[in-house]
Amino acid sequence: MEVGLKISIKRNMGNTDAKGLFKFKSDTLKTFNGARRLLAGGSLRTIIDVANGIADDIGISEKIRLPAFGPAANMHKLRWSPQLEHVAFEYGKNQNLMPKDLFKTINFEGFSGFEWKGLLIELAKEVLSWIPIPQMQTVLEPVLNILDQFLTVLLLMVNYPSQIPFHPISKQLGASEAFFAHRYEIGCYTKLTYAVCFMEASRNNGYLYEPGIPCTHCSTYCEFFEDDSGMILEGDLCEAPLEDSNSTSEVVIKTESLIESATINYVNIFPISIILGCFYIFST
Repeated sequence: MEVGLKISIKRNMGNTDAKGLFKFKSDTLKTFNGARRLLAGGSLRTIIDVANGIADDIGISEKIRLPAFGPAANMHKLRWSPQLEHVAFEYGKNQNLMPKDLFKTINFEGFSGFEWKGLLIELAKEVLSWIPIPQMQTVLEPVLNILDQFLTVLLLMVNYPSQIPFHPISKQLGASEAFFAHRYEIGCYTKLTYAVCFMEASRNNGYLYEPGIPCTHCSTYCEFFEDDSGMILEGDLCEAPLEDSNSTSEVVIKTESLIESATINYVNIFPISIILGCFYIFST
């Protein structure tokens, strides 16, 4: 089964499917927060060691090598920003239906953005051709149930800077923009086969995060979640502040733009169900 951003919609084209749009937003947050959580907790190295062990067992000589990352003391959980969704719409409404700059930073109206292709397995096969994706899908998914988060992290780190601090102005980060720990807002707009997402532009002088024990240097408080046994546990991310950041609070959204954005979002994400169906048919 394909992993990544899964979008649920209805066939009724006469009305905007609010449930489908809500699911897109919640799945987007789940995808990026899952990746941020892996990095903040320092779990990525363990997963890479497991994956490289699988590669050894099946005779694959290439190994996954990534820059050191985490743990992070100040990684915030992302929350959805209607203002940034509007910025993404204003940028994306006239863009191509197919992605063109998957690994480049988009600078628009004072914000930083990136294109994100939700079909993770297909994108990973293209970009990370040296990784035995099918074998890892077979072994990792039923055992650890983190294949989608793992691939998300690998793809987000394609442009990850090799040296920290990096030059905060000239460096092309692409989707690695999603790893700045101090950022806590994101908004995206869907095209035919990809989404364009925007965040605040601050690059923290070239530092993505503050090294340290997860969730020990928060501007708010730590996230909490309930495990399968009902126990409440402390997570690795800092909860997002309730107030908008200074940059997003200044975005003015006109009512007619909101209506247009919702309508076009709905129309454009509809073909994705057809595309996903084709992938399923041809893979079975």
